[in-house]
Amino acid sequence: MRIDARGASARSSETSISARSRRSPKLSSWVVGQLEAAILSGQIVPGATLPTEAELCDELAVSRTVVREALRTLSARGLVSVHQGRGTVVTEPQDEALGEALLRLLLRADVTLGNVIDARHLLDSVLTPIAARRRREEDWARLRGMCSELRSAVEAQEWEIAHRLHLSFHVGIVQSLHYPALELILRPMHQVILVSSTLASDSETAVWDLDAHERLWHAIRDGDEAEVRLAVGEHYRALADAKYAADRSMLFRKSATAQRALAALLRSDADLSTRLPNGMS
Repeated sequence: MRIDARGASARSSETSISARSRRSPKLSSWVVGQLEAAILSGQIVPGATLPTEAELCDELAVSRTVVREALRTLSARGLVSVHQGRGTVVTEPQDEALGEALLRLLLRADVTLGNVIDARHLLDSVLTPIAARRRREEDWARLRGMCSELRSAVEAQEWEIAHRLHLSFHVGIVQSLHYPALELILRPMHQVILVSSTLASDSETAVWDLDAHERLWHAIRDGDEAEVRLAVGEHYRALADAKYAADRSMLFRKSATAQRALAALLRSDADLSTRLPNGMS
């Protein structure tokens, strides 16, 4: 069977996904491997619709149960999404699956919230001066807007919005590097690391260190690498204050922000289960 770029299936003597080449003792794993290889190689492009379950069963000479198990695995990996009435569609590249995997790793590891904050400090110390050197006008303008919105959200005590804007601000710094491959690698890492975005209570305005964020975008705008380093250092010195010692020594998985992230992760898993067609849950 050959699946073209539009997702249509067609028989061909030049089989790229062939039941004759099956070697895996677990059929569903073999089906996953064949379809995943076709997706990752670009043979099946994002937005393409896979053949129906019946067509896959016929072409691959496996049962419907095997196909459904394979599609569930691909969906869990973020490679496909299942839509009632539309079929199984190849997803656009996204970093949510990697971000969730990193979150699970941190939740299971015996690392403290302070350990995660120190990792953030190291990344910001290295990357932010490079962003100041390579930034474009639209980069610092975007950071300025995010910083202004972040202050408004904190002052209005809209904590969910504030967390999202705080994440966007730091991801915006990575985007200012203009290294596309590095951005792809680091973006999900930031999403996980920034689960540690605040210490103590969200309602303590000082925890958000809004002045340090404004100092950062000003320095990035001016291309002042020395000032950027000072701003980053000032920000993390504030987080090292003795009043946050108990928070920093807490296991990451027990922190309030990690618990919120875990709850969101479990909701996402539940939503995925409800989206799967009958027989795949």
